[in-house]
Amino acid sequence: YHHDGSEELLDQIIFEVSIHSKQEIPHCLKQGQRYILNVNIIPIDDAPELTFPNGNLMTILQNTWKTLSPDVILPIDTDNVCAELKIIVVNREDQGYVEDVRNPNQRIREFSCQNLKAGNIRYVHNGAKLSQLLLQVNDGERVSDVTPLRIVALKPEVKMGKNTGLILQQGGMSLITISNLSVETKAFKQKVDVLYNITEPLHYGEVQKPDITGEWKAA
Repeated sequence: YHHDGSEELLDQIIFEVSIHSKQEIPHCLKQGQRYILNVNIIPIDDAPELTFPNGNLMTILQNTWKTLSPDVILPIDTDNVCAELKIIVVNREDQGYVEDVRNPNQRIREFSCQNLKAGNIRYVHNGAKLSQLLLQVNDGERVSDVTPLRIVALKPEVKMGKNTGLILQQGGMSLITISNLSVETKAFKQKVDVLYNITEPLHYGEVQKPDITGEWKAA
């Protein structure tokens, strides 16, 4: 019997035994007798594996941050649940670094699979155009091979997306939203803060925004 390596731990061989002879034998022995041979598999702890669902190349805008979600890094372990897995950052000298959003500006050397799934882990770019993040996953007993995530930093470029203008009554007000004024960047699956600066004073009105109390005041 050769086990196929799957995670199933119980198997059985069902067979039938009958006797054939030129000599006279009891009729009960001529009829097949059915037997079951139970097989118990002793499990072994397989090493975890680190995968990249969208490939091992991640793009990021220069000098920004990007969340390391399970779409970017996905640990796989057939023997352990996510709560038992930790991802280790192997490289030490890279100018870019990994941080926990709850404790920003602090380089971390490892993070849990649970924090990865919760969206608490991000990569902060601060340096070269080309770099890589060397990672391992640990299940408490075995550690995966070192796996590189290649990182390409893109120069930020902003271009106008929508600019529909505003139509409102004399003395009226109208909200400015991304449906009538928006920009596009090179960011791929990355949240980017965009700041609009008013470069010239308005002639016949003013742009307002709400303060922390919700009151609208001139921007």
